[in-house]
Amino acid sequence: IGNNDQIWAEGGGTSHGVSIGVSSRGDCAPVIEGNQLIVGGLEDTSDNCRGVFCGQGNLSGLPSACEVVGNVEIRGSSFGFPFSSIGVLCEAGSCASVRDNQLITGRGGANTVGIHLLGAGQTLVDSNRVEGGCTASSAVGLLAEDSSARVQNNAIGGGSCQAGTTSNSGFYVGVQIMLGADVNELDLHSNALSGGGTPQSS
Repeated sequence: IGNNDQIWAEGGGTSHGVSIGVSSRGDCAPVIEGNQLIVGGLEDTSDNCRGVFCGQGNLSGLPSACEVVGNVEIRGSSFGFPFSSIGVLCEAGSCASVRDNQLITGRGGANTVGIHLLGAGQTLVDSNRVEGGCTASSAVGLLAEDSSARVQNNAIGGGSCQAGTTSNSGFYVGVQIMLGADVNELDLHSNALSGGGTPQSS
């Protein structure tokens, strides 16, 4: 999936659910490369927006070894504040690599995440700029839950909001690590990390 100007998952109406720009499940290894813009959904079309999702097959349970490489921008949402907005979500050992992307961001939502690594796997996250986005609740640049990924040479920030966009009371974190019941540990090395946050107006 490469060299597209724009990939959008917008839709119409006000249905609730999940809206995903690019989705890959199961025993496949797509290369998502060189796209100018990949975007999840809108506030009024989905509660949960994802720019790129790579996960287990519904029947096989096997992960998708997708590669997310060299894209200009990946956004979880494009407008408004859905409940959840994630730039790239790697589920249960999915995602072989996420590297050399100019910007991965949740953009805007009640809860935003740039990259979410969920479960064990040997994912390589290398040389990306990652931001949680704009929020009045919680924004995380990289969220690792029970993950054994290698994360190196990235610029990772919690994000921020433009003046007047939303409340300044949001909780911003550059990298959040959550341990699980297994022995997986994140390998975090040689990154530039920032909590970010929106300055208070004077």
